Amino acid sequence: MAVLMLDEVLRELVGPHIHHVDVWSDCGAHFRSYEIAAWACVTVVRKYSVGCGSVFSCAWNYFGEHHRKIMSRCFFGLVDRWLQISSTQMKIATYAELHAALSLEAKEAEAMDPPPRGCSYRIVL
Repeated sequence: MAVLMLDEVLRELVGPHIHHVDVWSDCGAHFRSYEIAAWACVTVVRKYSVGCGSVFSCAWNYFGEHHRKIMSRCFFGLVDRWLQISSTQMKIATYAELHAALSLEAKEAEAMDPPPRGCSYRIVL
């Protein structure tokens, strides 16, 4: 499932301006499977070299055991909360609608605790 989701994101993002992707994942055995290795190291490079007009590369990286998990869980928890709030207020069926929803939630979060003391969010899809 993760491979399908990442492929969908890459399909929307890759173009002449992107020549490299870094994939970061947990170091659990399910993330070190042959399926993900083949996707990251072979399929992505072959598929997107055509779309970017030059050699496309993909680096596959792992977070160390028990490292960065708190940060990534916090991040995904925040995005999940923003999507739950937004989905009650608007339909989210396209990347443009997703970007608009997350941008609105980010702007509201920044207004409650403005930078530089608070976080500054940049939504990139």
